[in-house]
Amino acid sequence: PVAIRLEADAARLDPLVVTGEVVVSPEFTRRRQRGLGYFVTAEDLERAGSREVSQYLQRLPVLRIFGELGRTYAVSERGTKLDMDGNPTVCAMRVALDGKVLPEGTSLDILPPSWVGGIEVYAGPASLPAELSALARDARCGLIVLWGRPGGGGGR
Repeated sequence: PVAIRLEADAARLDPLVVTGEVVVSPEFTRRRQRGLGYFVTAEDLERAGSREVSQYLQRLPVLRIFGELGRTYAVSERGTKLDMDGNPTVCAMRVALDGKVLPEGTSLDILPPSWVGGIEVYAGPASLPAELSALARDARCGLIVLWGRPGGGGGR
């Protein structure tokens, strides 16, 4: 019989740190690289610690945030628009989710920030990409596109 004695000589490794971006959509990434408009990433929202999407968006210079009857909406700094009777009214920005424009009056805070993968904000028709201008009938007031995190969100 042969006795073999082994001693543990484990090498200590530095902790493994994984970093990266939440991958939202190819459209978001492509338009962000073009730089037309304002872009907010999931990491931006996380760093800011905002409780609501609207709370973060109020930092942007192209809009003002208002709340009424349980909904929060953005008004363009571009001024007013005319209603059906020709009277001036606030220029409320439209909201889209994952590339689909939502009904007028949809609240900005339909998703908690932890479920948002990215946000695109376009102040008006001059900055609105062609592929989005067809979606928004009221592009004069701008468009806010929310992108949900892949897999339904919920944070990391």
